[in-house]
Amino acid sequence: MSNKNNPIQAVKITQRDFRETPPPKSGPKPLREVTKELVDKLQSDIDKSTLELKQHFQSHPNVPAVLKVQGGIILC
Repeated sequence: MSNKNNPIQAVKITQRDFRETPPPKSGPKPLREVTKELVDKLQSDIDKSTLELKQHFQSHPNVPAVLKVQGGIILC
């Protein structure tokens, strides 16, 4: 049933429209165990990348750059 003056159709709410909310599940879980070795490796990778980028920017101070990390590789 359309009406040019009021094209919105009113729909009455029924009890079937309400659903019970499922109980909350446990919180997010890490993809893998975060060990000291993993943290050390990540910190080492970040330190190496920082040094490499610092050297790059010092060599080319006037060249604008956009960085993107893809598959563990920094693309400039």
